Amino acid sequence: MNAPNPNDIHRVDELEQLIRLRQEARNLEYKASFKWSDENDRMRIKIAKSCMAMANLRDGGNVVIGVGLAREDGRRQYELQGMTQEEFDSFDQDNVTSFVNSRANPHVELTVGKRELNEGKFVVLQVTEFSEMPIIAKDGRDDLRSGNIYTRSKRQIETRLVQEPEEMREIIDLAVEKQLIKFRRWATLAVYGPSTTTTETTVDERFAQERGEI
Repeated sequence: MNAPNPNDIHRVDELEQLIRLRQEARNLEYKASFKWSDENDRMRIKIAKSCMAMANLRDGGNVVIGVGLAREDGRRQYELQGMTQEEFDSFDQDNVTSFVNSRANPHVELTVGKRELNEGKFVVLQVTEFSEMPIIAKDGRDDLRSGNIYTRSKRQIETRLVQEPEEMREIIDLAVEKQLIKFRRWATLAVYGPSTTTTETTVDERFAQERGEI
């Protein structure tokens, strides 16, 4: 059975469903709760890596805070542990975005979503795929090295440095597709002029068909 694709979930109740899946996928990662503060830089660095990795995937991904591993019936399973009010409040949109993007180039687009369920409070970092160029680490502090590229492995679901040729090809292919779309838009404007919304849309739809998206 294939791992669930969190990005296929309807946006109604999306955050709750992401939290309750309790099964990591390539575009879904769980982290136990912590306070977003200077004393927890090690955890913040891990989150920054995860966000960079998700941004380098087609359709991006999600990082859920407040779901940790626990032993149940002799097996390690993800458990809805929740967050304290202080931890929950510490995940501020501006603070999280600022920290992640102080270590990423180009910037990562992410949204800090929050949800309160019967089991507790949870945060979901919803990360958008990169807009034009892959996300590269730019900070030499901590255990980040400038130039590192992170992804979510296919072989074993985890956030890690790009190591396999197919992982790099996947990122390059996505970047090339985006540049082709950009070039086609430029070409459309050059040929038909700036007031050609219909023509530009047709070009984008045709390219999406070639990619198998529609």
